[in-house]
Amino acid sequence: MKIAVIGKNGMLGHDLCRQVEARGHELIAYGREDLDVTNIDSVRTRLGADKPHLVINPAAFHGAVCETNPGDSYAVNAGGAANVALVTNELGCKVMFMSTDYVFGGHIRVPYTELAKPDPINIYGHSKVVGENVVRTLNPQHYIVRAGWLYGVKGSKKGHTFPTMAISLAQKPEAEKPSVEFPDDQFGTPTSTWELAGQMVVIGETDEYGIFHASNEGQASWYGFAKLVFELTGQTKPLNPRQTTPEEARTRPLYTVLENARLKNLDLNQMSPWETAVEAYLKEKELI
Repeated sequence: MKIAVIGKNGMLGHDLCRQVEARGHELIAYGREDLDVTNIDSVRTRLGADKPHLVINPAAFHGAVCETNPGDSYAVNAGGAANVALVTNELGCKVMFMSTDYVFGGHIRVPYTELAKPDPINIYGHSKVVGENVVRTLNPQHYIVRAGWLYGVKGSKKGHTFPTMAISLAQKPEAEKPSVEFPDDQFGTPTSTWELAGQMVVIGETDEYGIFHASNEGQASWYGFAKLVFELTGQTKPLNPRQTTPEEARTRPLYTVLENARLKNLDLNQMSPWETAVEAYLKEKELI
């Protein structure tokens, strides 16, 4: 199968490219300079020329900056999603849209399945809900994949991932940073982009269209995530839990644990426990 990956230079895009080739498919990889999802002429020209069988779109405008730049958030996460879905439908090919656990607002304390109704509390989550809806409307051959708390070997646009950021804080001079604190009341599932990318390709090999949750198994708080990283890498600086501030709580849901119910029902789930995936990541980065 000929698979096109949009956003090859991103953290998830990097691992998608690796997994597409590892599973024996023909890869077409686009950076922003090759294909701009917000420009339908760009999308139509490139995809029309390359004629892939499946287009995977993990392009996203995300992070705290979404709250101050809603226009850019919707342009990429909703408008870009619409452009890719529309063109893939014109070409008769399948489309996969990468969504997020932040489509949920954290108002429950049991893992969200694919049947749960989205109720985002921030611009990023809401723009992704709109993106999901337009993809669903514009291309019947669609997959919508949700996951969150991602980390990968490529790193994020900020130049780090949560594990490497936690290690960096632990290694700051004592006088500058005597201890490290992370929230212990926000819960999600740390998810490896390597494992997620492999799972996404597996989903794309089927004709089981619709929504999939694809996180690593289990759950953790940010404090619990950091605690495991500290233990595996031998950090000795004090690590303390803290509570989410009221300001943070306005835009950061306190619970977004996902249940890979549909993957399990279809016997497609390949996601390992989150602790196992973190250890594998740290070994690949040669941090343990």
